[in-house]
Amino acid sequence: AGGSGAPGPCEVPEEFLDPLTCVLMRHPVRLPDSGIVMDRSTIERHLMTHAVME
Repeated sequence: AGGSGAPGPCEVPEEFLDPLTCVLMRHPVRLPDSGIVMDRSTIERHLMTHAVME
């Protein structure tokens, strides 16, 4: 507390959070076309629930 501006023990930097789920990424993966970093589980869940057109 003290107002030092330092993150507390439960605060996580935004770049460590998955941009879709806002959950701490355990296995970050950078997407090749966009450069966006997402958690592997988010990508896998998307691929399992949405048809992929080739």
